[in-house]
Amino acid sequence: MEDSRIGFIGLGAMGKPMAKNLVRASFPVTVFNRTASKAKELEDMGAVVATSPRELAIRCQIVIVMVSNSPDVEEVLLGKNGALDGLQPGSVVIDMGTSYPSSTLKINRMLQERGIEMLDAPVSGGVKGAEEATLTIMVGGKREVFDRCRPVLSALGKNIIYLGEIGAGHITKAINNYLAAVAFTALAEALVMAKKAGLSPSRVLEAIQLSSGRSYATERAFPQFVLSRKFDAGFLLGLMRKDLGIFASLGNDYQTPMFLGPLVHQLWEVAAREIGPGVDYSRFVAIYEGWGGAEIEG
Repeated sequence: MEDSRIGFIGLGAMGKPMAKNLVRASFPVTVFNRTASKAKELEDMGAVVATSPRELAIRCQIVIVMVSNSPDVEEVLLGKNGALDGLQPGSVVIDMGTSYPSSTLKINRMLQERGIEMLDAPVSGGVKGAEEATLTIMVGGKREVFDRCRPVLSALGKNIIYLGEIGAGHITKAINNYLAAVAFTALAEALVMAKKAGLSPSRVLEAIQLSSGRSYATERAFPQFVLSRKFDAGFLLGLMRKDLGIFASLGNDYQTPMFLGPLVHQLWEVAAREIGPGVDYSRFVAIYEGWGGAEIEG
């Protein structure tokens, strides 16, 4: 697979540095982005710029998709001039965004009918992880397809975990983001109360960090993005809301109890309405600060 021609669709905050790492790893890379100007830097590095997903797919054996949501994935793969029209039997599609597993299964069925393989391989690690190629990559799909594509994934991430059949990666990513959002929500609720009670949020965090309540929220998200009032985690509130919706939908898909998930999703829906989906997700704390009349700061 080291000599495979790689197509990369989606040059956003995560996609662009990931595509750059593939070029740096000496893979022949073709890119496509709806806003063509975002491809200029990749072109200067030696990548080929395609005018449509179909043109990209004709040139490539592996097509990586890194876009915001399932409708966008379906559009670039199945829509007019989509990649499906250009893919050859034996090629592989890798969806590295955070998508609905039900959509992933549907796309996989359509690809399989044409002899095309698929992996779902969402990532965790943020923009920094994308830039430094230290992402955690959660992979679902056929084991033999995963083994074939591992050299490509290794150029993008440090922790590559095979989880099972198609859809397993997206289910695991939904679980991860749900747990991260629950911890972030709970800490916002707790620190507003602590501030109203006269405690220092930074001192409370210091104590929690040395106790059983520690999490990514206590270790990094609140100290770096909330207490500092920088709110620059690099992940949009609207995307966290979307990911919580994915997790909540899994209760219906698999007929399992789902109480806390929908409740947390509703809170992030409220935040998206009140402060907007296009702000950094760390600004979620503003709804609790408004309701509680206290600001979480160092």
